Formats: sequence, structure tokens, C-alpha cells
Amino acid sequence: MNTESKFLNIKEAAEYLGYSAGYLYKLASLKKIPSYQPTGNKILFDKEEIEKWAKNGSHENQR
Repeated sequence: MNTESKFLNIKEAAEYLGYSAGYLYKLASLKKIPSYQPTGNKILFDKEEIEKWAKNGSHENQR
């Protein structure tokens, strides 16, 4: 397994998690899911972080 973090765009993350892109945009804007916006517009998700997020009960356990 590759130890480097792999970043997913919104479409890839939505497909990976089984959510709509719109729902992920909402979660990201509410800071309920780990995400990054390095250029200020494109949202990226670290695959390992969203796996942990999903395994830990999604946004219900986020503070």
C-alpha cells in the first residue's frame, strides 16, 4: 500500500463515499468533513482522512 496521501476531488470523494457532490460541498462548508482548499476554490479530500471520518461515525462525532 502506498504510504503517500492521495487527494480526491469532490467527484471522486462523492463516488468513493457514496454521497452526492452537493452533500459533500455542504459538509465541507460546515467543516463537518476533513477537506482542503489550497487554491481557494477547488475542494480536495485526503483519502485516508475521509476513511477515518467515515469509520468514526461520519460528522456525528466531529466537533
